[in-house]
Amino acid sequence: MGVSADNWVKRRQISVDEYYRMAEVGLIGPDERVELIEGEIIDMAPTGSDHASCVNRLNSLLTQAVQGKGILSVQKSPSTEQPH
Repeated sequence: MGVSADNWVKRRQISVDEYYRMAEVGLIGPDERVELIEGEIIDMAPTGSDHASCVNRLNSLLTQAVQGKGILSVQKSPSTEQPH
């Protein structure tokens, strides 16, 4: 009978505050492409031209739909957002 990784590996989910703190102290570099998804840090693939094209098209459609009813912000990190 083999030993399953589930028997000895325990995952610990991290909070958003912990994630941001990791970035503050340099555990996550400013140019690293990672996201916190359901408590796990996930490496993200670099964006390509197909992704950029979809984002630009969606931005155009949403901008038309919002038309002064709200503010549309596309792919901004919290450090680049303007205060309210």
